[in-house]
Amino acid sequence: MILKTKELRKIINVIKPGLSEKQLVPGMTRIIFTGDFIVTYNGQECIHYPLQTDFACSINAKEFIKTIDRIKNSDLDLTMGKSDIALKSGRIKAKYNIDADIKIVHDTITSIMEEIEKGTESHNWVPVPKEFTKAVANVAFAASNDKTKQTQCCIHTKYGYVVAADVHMGKMAFHSLTSSNKSLKDEMPEFKVNAKDALSIINAKVDILLITKAWVHFATDDNVIFSMRKIEGAFPYDGVFNQLEERSEDVVLIKMPKDILEAVETTGIFSDDEDFPISVNVESQLMRFNASSEMGEGE
Repeated sequence: MILKTKELRKIINVIKPGLSEKQLVPGMTRIIFTGDFIVTYNGQECIHYPLQTDFACSINAKEFIKTIDRIKNSDLDLTMGKSDIALKSGRIKAKYNIDADIKIVHDTITSIMEEIEKGTESHNWVPVPKEFTKAVANVAFAASNDKTKQTQCCIHTKYGYVVAADVHMGKMAFHSLTSSNKSLKDEMPEFKVNAKDALSIINAKVDILLITKAWVHFATDDNVIFSMRKIEGAFPYDGVFNQLEERSEDVVLIKMPKDILEAVETTGIFSDDEDFPISVNVESQLMRFNASSEMGEGE
């Protein structure tokens, strides 16, 4: 089977976030060819990219990706044998073992696709607001990296806002998906997904959304599907949504100065997310940024 090297690299860049760094379950570090899609699954996210192949199998991702990165020819050939996939491109030849038991991962991927098919048949896909991927990119930094914090690792959509918050670190960020003359509740359904997983779609042109029993699915015009596991539980700052919706008198809106980015970047030289955060003091006509660490301090 002949593939364009450039196109395969593009596909790999899209599906790479669906790979697990460690093989917690056999198959999570492998690229899976289904015949209709090329798929990755890491337990929290499953990414399907349409690719018609004349074989169905899985191969270890690490060696395959490294090989593809070294190919200089415009085309490559993939051929399935009894126990391996053979790759050939110019002077490069490689074989990848396909003899791996990935039943648990395979069954999960199958169930995800069945949920998507049922949702499609019921016409349950809804449009994704144009601002959504930008909103994810803007707020994801505020989510915790500690998975034991559960919903604090999430982005949360509600009342037309995308929000992320980490109570321990005192971080919260929100981005409105609506214009001033639209109903906040009608813009997007409510859900919570891991912020790190959500970052996988910020460069993808996702335009429709489907929520099923256990997953939130995003799809592009090209039928690339990003399925993220739904996170259940109370969001740490649920009360903020009521304030955002009602514009209560307790909410103070601060107009940010134009040079705020410069202030953050300068003080950020002496900061990191966990041990040495940036401190912000708001006065009547002044915002003061400062950070200090073992290496020095900046203001």
